Amino acid sequence: MSIALPNIRSRSSGALEIQCKSWDDFIQQLRLLEANRPGVGTLYRGHSNHQWKLSSPWERLCDHYKRVHPQADARKIFGPIEDTSKDDLFLSVFKEQVKGMPGMPIDMLNTRQDWWAFGRHFGLITPLLDWSQSPFIAAFFALQDRLLSKSNLPERPPSMTSDEPIAVWRLHVYHKLPRKGEFNYVSNSNYEFHRQRIQLGSFTHLDHSKYTDLESYLESRQLAQGLCKYTVPCPSANEANLALSDLDRMNIHSATVFPDAQGAAMYANQAMYWFPLGLKVVGTIGGRVTGSIQEMNSNFLADMLKLYDV
Repeated sequence: MSIALPNIRSRSSGALEIQCKSWDDFIQQLRLLEANRPGVGTLYRGHSNHQWKLSSPWERLCDHYKRVHPQADARKIFGPIEDTSKDDLFLSVFKEQVKGMPGMPIDMLNTRQDWWAFGRHFGLITPLLDWSQSPFIAAFFALQDRLLSKSNLPERPPSMTSDEPIAVWRLHVYHKLPRKGEFNYVSNSNYEFHRQRIQLGSFTHLDHSKYTDLESYLESRQLAQGLCKYTVPCPSANEANLALSDLDRMNIHSATVFPDAQGAAMYANQAMYWFPLGLKVVGTIGGRVTGSIQEMNSNFLADMLKLYDV
């Protein structure tokens, strides 16, 4: 089988950008390019907006305050990063609120980075940037965020109206990248936490007074060649749902990447939207997406009525 060569270009930072032609092309390029990197550690991160920078929630918040208050030291507003003996504003409130909650591994969280890693899985604003060891889990988060951003109401099926691609970033993990006081990998493995384990999760921590996104920081050190950005077009809900149905067959969906009641509820809600795709929630109807999203939605009620003999 012949594989079409992707559009590969070098970004101004020195990082590579691979512009895939479709979801299937993305899978082919992963198979072709990643197979030639045996034994090389890699991390992946998905973005529903390909223009987003590799910045943590903390860094994005600091950037916002810098624009609003250019004279203020935004990093100090949110608490000490360099002083590990003190908690930042967000973490101190988070710690106070989780005290006494059932199932919280508080006694096993020894460092501030332990707490940050734990809190990130619940959406806490921290300086950590989330990654996965799986490109497909990273792609799932990008697609999931894109669909949810287009459809926040449970009674409205998801739609994809943007022609903009999603992005999956790859970071080459090697010994030159960590630098004391500036950048490091964070792998919190000293406690049993299901979400991080299932998501093959890891984190990076950038702490720099000038650079607030990883690409710019690595460019300043002439190490941005360790980054690669895959862009994957999602011109319609069909393309996104096709990708999600493929990921579901890999057992990558809300109920597995969020292995708790929240994930189960998300999967149940989304399965009602994607039921015509043949997801394995209640029986099997159809297969891959064919036709338009309007045709899928018009057949949805008929499928349900047949299933329940109504």
